Amino acid sequence: MPGPVTLILQDAGPGLSTACDTAMCRALVELIDEAERDVSFALYGYRRQAEVVDALERARARGVRVRGVVDMGPDGTNPYDGTEAFIAQFGLHTDRAADLAVARRDAPPSAWRCPGLPERKGPPQCVALDVGDACVVGTLQAVETLEELGGIVHDKFFVIDGIRVWTGSANLSDTCTGGYNANVVAVIDVPEIGAAYLAEFEQMWAGHFHRDKVAVRPRYIDLPGGGQISAWFSPQNDVMDAAIIPAVRRAKTRIDVAAFFLTHTGLVREFLAAHARGVAVTVVMDATGASNEYSKHDVLRLAGIPVRVEDWGGKMHAKAMAIDDEIVVLGSMNFTSAGTRDNDENTLLIRDEAAARALRDWVTASYASIDPRWGQGRPDAESLLSRGSCSDGSDNDFDRMRDGDDPGCAPGAVLPSELVQLKRVPKGPGLVRGYVDGYRGRRYALPGSAGYDLIEDQGSVWFCSEADAKAAGYQPP
Repeated sequence: MPGPVTLILQDAGPGLSTACDTAMCRALVELIDEAERDVSFALYGYRRQAEVVDALERARARGVRVRGVVDMGPDGTNPYDGTEAFIAQFGLHTDRAADLAVARRDAPPSAWRCPGLPERKGPPQCVALDVGDACVVGTLQAVETLEELGGIVHDKFFVIDGIRVWTGSANLSDTCTGGYNANVVAVIDVPEIGAAYLAEFEQMWAGHFHRDKVAVRPRYIDLPGGGQISAWFSPQNDVMDAAIIPAVRRAKTRIDVAAFFLTHTGLVREFLAAHARGVAVTVVMDATGASNEYSKHDVLRLAGIPVRVEDWGGKMHAKAMAIDDEIVVLGSMNFTSAGTRDNDENTLLIRDEAAARALRDWVTASYASIDPRWGQGRPDAESLLSRGSCSDGSDNDFDRMRDGDDPGCAPGAVLPSELVQLKRVPKGPGLVRGYVDGYRGRRYALPGSAGYDLIEDQGSVWFCSEADAKAAGYQPP
């Protein structure tokens, strides 16, 4: 009999597939076929996975209640072209009404006090991160204006009879459950976790999405034979600050990361701090995610953390990490601010040594499968540099051009130009200066402020940002 936690690790496959040949797809169909009362699910979208649809129809035919919620944008579209028919077939609910209630507006001005870059329209984000003997500083800014459209239903979970759960990073599509993308999925047979997922589903089924959901405090459930598991839901549980970052802070030996996106500044800061205290941090990054203008994988590289950007046709679609061969983090949530703050997401934290070692080995093997040249720079996700991407029939980089129509697939195509403007600056004058005032104690001064140049270098402490200075106990002048 399978245990309470079954981890399914899917390597990037040879191409898109409509067949249900992967272990994660077969596990899902088996769960649906065993349902006796209820199948409830939340999905980002659906495309060409007929065997799962057939299993849902078989369940409905034997009297099982089948319900689902799916993402739908304010304009009534979904990125997966089979979603509308899927909604109609099963009478699914969507978050469109919730999205329409959010006024269409430009993203608010950045809270960071820094100038934007020439010919960039997105909100500028200043980076000032400590990498030990130096700071990584610069400005990250999108080329185009970003619009704030509210959250999305980004979940990928099924709850069977309110007890068993299938969840992870895999969308119900020919790219994910079909096996083209690399993904991490878990099957959980823990009644308390099943109840938590069903309660989350019921909120969305009743029309409460995104920030309209009620927070239920996550519980740590003991597993038979040792270990624990807890389920966290975004945005209401604040999983990044409440669970993931504390777990990273406690890391002692190693952190192995598989990431589709990596833009969350707080998490990156903790990876840097872990590296500084001797923890071995390794990251496998998706090529599309690495092209995001706010991606911070190059910050890690500048600190000496090994990061490879995949050069497959399929994506590194996982959102997972193994910590100290003891803890597994997995789910639907990308390592982004939107994932923890805006979207409907679910994340599991599992204390299970066997599962953590399996995930560690999978990340290690994924890292080794990538050409070492991509320890620097990145390949275009749809180009002759990404194996098979120019003949797979998929729009790998989401630019609405496939295969031979994509400029990256033309012979002689050049490496993508880097949009990120970051540099490594030695600690010293020009950074935030900490000093001890004889009357007021620890204070800090910003570059260019009155009196900054009058403070003696001897005894100064250099910080990369105001946040770092405040965290060390220094106060504004």
